[in-house]
Amino acid sequence: MDRYHETIVHISHLCRHSILDRREEGWETHFLDLVCWTKGAQCSDPRDRVFALLSLVSSRQLSIKPDYTKSQEYVFEQAVKNLMDLSYHHHFLFLCTLPLSGTTRPSWVPDFTELRVPGTYSTGQPCGSYSHKIKIDKHILYTIGKQISTITFIHEDHRNSSNLLEDISTLLWKLVFETKANEDVEQLRELLSTVVAGRFAERYHPPKVERFPVSIIDRQIDCVREENPARALFLLLQRNRHHWLYLTYASLYFKTGSILVDELGHFGLCPASSRPGDVVVMLLGSGAPLILRPQPDNTYLVVGEAYHHFSMHREPLLGPLPRPFRPVINRAGCLVYLNQVTGKTQSDDPRLGDPPEGWCRVNDHKQRENYQVFIETATGRRVASNVYDPRTTPEELRKRGVDLREFRLA
Repeated sequence: MDRYHETIVHISHLCRHSILDRREEGWETHFLDLVCWTKGAQCSDPRDRVFALLSLVSSRQLSIKPDYTKSQEYVFEQAVKNLMDLSYHHHFLFLCTLPLSGTTRPSWVPDFTELRVPGTYSTGQPCGSYSHKIKIDKHILYTIGKQISTITFIHEDHRNSSNLLEDISTLLWKLVFETKANEDVEQLRELLSTVVAGRFAERYHPPKVERFPVSIIDRQIDCVREENPARALFLLLQRNRHHWLYLTYASLYFKTGSILVDELGHFGLCPASSRPGDVVVMLLGSGAPLILRPQPDNTYLVVGEAYHHFSMHREPLLGPLPRPFRPVINRAGCLVYLNQVTGKTQSDDPRLGDPPEGWCRVNDHKQRENYQVFIETATGRRVASNVYDPRTTPEELRKRGVDLREFRLA
């Protein structure tokens, strides 16, 4: 998308959400959305990435005042601190990239002047809920989560490709044989799903006809058995538009990141700056795994968002989904669970039961098809499960036997 069309899209987003702000009581545009929509706009002072948007959000979101005597790093950090006081989520971490050497910006503070596209892999469902506010002390962010695995191998040969889309079939099958995924059908299926971040038509309900179906994986597996798999895939592309679309998506992810293999033999997508020894973690309040880099002082640097095939739907915290359920995104853009026997969806995660003591469930709210609503009996506070779920607090997760630990982000 060129700069002109990107600007038009951003303006349309701003206009649409300005109307929604006025029409829907209690609804307002989130600051992070505004930051992303205006990332293509120009400004002479980097601090205006924050200051220029203050009039478009309520003081409840950002209570800071424009002060040009403060440094760029200070302004960005204060904006993030304000967001953390408002929300139990870690969504701002999806904007983060590994800081360059010499910078004073903490790795958990996004560089609003050089934003990556957030939510590339996120399902939008927070991975656990905080029961308290996140602590920050001396530029260190203290948070809780679970380490999934350690990266042992990074594939980045695609960075030497002059025409990635044309070379993608060769690169893909080189990766298949490098990682020996061809020796195990299930591992091969995992790899072929990972390179497109699982973005199949069946990820949605009803399935999106403009996407490629998951059944193309079976045809690609057949290509592996050919004498020249890359050539077999190329011929398949000429006959089937779904396969061409599949490789188009794969090329987009390959342009911005790398393929990882972890110590468990699982595959994932990670930022280009990732390297072996980095760890894949699930932090409470995030919507996708993150790559962290261990430091000698037992702190971690935020490298960026990741796709880890068996961790995208809170599996490290809640375990695998029971059959016959499958996570899908409905027409409203909410993560729900499809019963593949009945064909019906439910908003409640089948791995979670009744709310803990002190909470009760609201069964007759208008959005029950999209999320659950709970009430804290002592205070009357109402919360939506896609924002805060009392069943996934650190206390409740530890009762389930989840090994949570503290991560100090530098």
